[in-house]
Amino acid sequence: MASASLPMPGVPRDTARRIGLLGGSFNPAHEGHRHISLEALKRLDLDEVWWLVSPQNPLKAGDGMEPLATRVARAKQIVGAHQCIGGNVPGSMLAMGTPEQVDAYVKDLLAKTATDGGFLLSTGIVLDEADPACYKAFIDAGRKYGADV
Repeated sequence: MASASLPMPGVPRDTARRIGLLGGSFNPAHEGHRHISLEALKRLDLDEVWWLVSPQNPLKAGDGMEPLATRVARAKQIVGAHQCIGGNVPGSMLAMGTPEQVDAYVKDLLAKTATDGGFLLSTGIVLDEADPACYKAFIDAGRKYGADV
């Protein structure tokens, strides 16, 4: 088990990165998001800014909310390979979907967003809410389809 004092596998011990996180629904992602990310890079002396696209803010109405995959793909269009995007497999799919649905969703999401790197495949829920078979399908699909992008 990794400890807090050990670096990530493959990362030199003396590597230190300053990473900013920008989270939101990105409905839609636009140049304003890009602008504040670039300003944060300069003003906060960051090495990277990662965009974390949320499935749905529970405090906001879902009316007019584009599907998550559409919002993630649009965010990736805005930033290209210059920033990292974190995209979620919806919690409802991991909790109540089938392994086949998870596999197809991950395949489509990676094909749309991870073709030039800079993408973090993630879940949209705490893992204790996920069906174990669907979570396994999530991991397996990430390995299967992520290797080609």
